[in-house]
Amino acid sequence: MDSDSQRVPRIKYVAWIVTAVLVAILVGWYLSFSNTRYYLIQNKDGSVYKIDRGTGRTWQLHGTTKSEVVSSGRGEVMPADLQSRVRIEGLSADTQSVRLSNIYNGSNWHVTEMTLTIDFPKIGRRKYRATCDIPPFSTRYVEIRVGSSALAGAVYGDWKSGFKVEEIRGRPNGS
Repeated sequence: MDSDSQRVPRIKYVAWIVTAVLVAILVGWYLSFSNTRYYLIQNKDGSVYKIDRGTGRTWQLHGTTKSEVVSSGRGEVMPADLQSRVRIEGLSADTQSVRLSNIYNGSNWHVTEMTLTIDFPKIGRRKYRATCDIPPFSTRYVEIRVGSSALAGAVYGDWKSGFKVEEIRGRPNGS
């Protein structure tokens, strides 16, 4: 009986220690998560974004203010009169990609996607969708991966004359 009576307090003692350790681990995890819930990233253009690790919500920081970035998927199709204000001033290519340089967005829309067709000599027409981030009244570049080495020779041909922007998507500024 002596051993049974000593065993019960020993089990209670071990249970209390295990419970205290588990509570300490949970409190430590909570404090660690609450201190690292948000992280900051900087874009190539210098814009700084604050991202919530828990929910994915994103804010763009402007000095002492911040505005929430609302993603609307692919965005809306830009009206034709505004699409004409988006100009591509430079085209270059290598064996794997086409680079659209100096894309000027002269509209009040934030451009998020461009759909393009390129007529490659000897291969034919190919359609590409490029995700981009071009704020209103700013200039950016977009690189389109044309993919296989089968296009390598065609890219160096007279493909610029067969280049066409089919559709531009985005969202009105402020939405």
